[in-house]
Amino acid sequence: MTRGADLTDALEQCLQGISQANGYHTNIQHVYADGNGKPDKAPLPCLLFELGTDLTQERKGKTAKRVVQYRIEAFFSRSATVRDVQLCHHDILKALGYDQLVPRKQFGLAAIQDEQTEYSPAQEGSTLKGLVCEIAVNYVENY
Repeated sequence: MTRGADLTDALEQCLQGISQANGYHTNIQHVYADGNGKPDKAPLPCLLFELGTDLTQERKGKTAKRVVQYRIEAFFSRSATVRDVQLCHHDILKALGYDQLVPRKQFGLAAIQDEQTEYSPAQEGSTLKGLVCEIAVNYVENY
C-alpha cells in the first residue's frame, strides 16, 4: 500500500464510525466510497466519500510532500431539520479529529490543512437535503 491509499482507508474508517452509539449526534446508515455514487434507495442519512485531486507540493529525492482533496457529501431526507444537517457537519469534523487539542496520530504523516462546507437545502421537487464538506490533507509519500 501507499501512504495515500492508507490515508484514504483511515479517513473512510473514521466516517464509518459516526453513530449515536459512538457518541455522535448522527446515526450514519452507510458510507459509500466505492466510486459508484450513492444508490437511489440508500438508507438515510448516509455519506458519499470521494477522492478528489492529489498533487505534489514539494519533492526531495524519493519523498514528496503532497496534498489530497476529499469530498464528503451527506444526504438527509427532506424532513430533516437544518439542525440535523449542522450536527452531521460537526460529527464529520469530530470523526476526523477536530475534537482533539493535539491532532490524532492515526493518519501518520498527515494533517488536515483546509476544510470547507456548503449546505444544500431541499430544492423544489427534491426529496433530499444535505451538505458537501471538502477537506485538503497534507501527507508525505515515499516512492
